[in-house]
Amino acid sequence: RRAMLRLFAVERELTLPDDVLDTLAAGLVATARELAGAVVHLDEATRLEGRPITQADATAYVTDARRPVPELSRIATT
Repeated sequence: RRAMLRLFAVERELTLPDDVLDTLAAGLVATARELAGAVVHLDEATRLEGRPITQADATAYVTDARRPVPELSRIATT
């Protein structure tokens, strides 16, 4: 996963610090598409703020990714 994350970052001309790569690789059990999505999400969010991606950003992303998604049937009835 770490190598895939690094590859996705290189494709976006982005350098991710080792601690960010480690946090994402350890925290996300995901497909290649989802890993690429994590890089895109973090890149876009921090670019808008004009700052680099930090380990805190990666940790927040992993925490959000682990939250359970409500069932559609529950959403429709509320």
